[in-house]
Amino acid sequence: MSLRPDLQIIFDWIPAGAHILDLGSGDGTLLAALQQHDVTGYGLEIDNSQIAHCIESGINVIQADLDQGLPQFADQSFDYVILSTRRNHPRRQASHHWFPQLRPLAMPTTTRFWRPHAHFQNLAKPLV
Repeated sequence: MSLRPDLQIIFDWIPAGAHILDLGSGDGTLLAALQQHDVTGYGLEIDNSQIAHCIESGINVIQADLDQGLPQFADQSFDYVILSTRRNHPRRQASHHWFPQLRPLAMPTTTRFWRPHAHFQNLAKPLV
């Protein structure tokens, strides 16, 4: 499976056996690739057509509008929380307001947040 360059970098950062939450997972391309390496997790997506594609592909996906809050997950449910897509809607530009909600979800020693469409060609470092 060929991944976009930004998704390939994220794919390379996630170790086998990790449990992830992919915010704005789209059609599940990243999750599908990661599943091939024993990575488990969920995608959160708002677009019905993308959700349908995930379901058809066997990807765990939850319909959610991140601007309305996150579904309830237990603290430290995930090794990594990924935000790999730019959210272009004007009210969604300030994704940083999600970070306080996300931090408790990930394991303290492995928490990583990636900036949307950061300069991956320069191997942008994850936000910690």
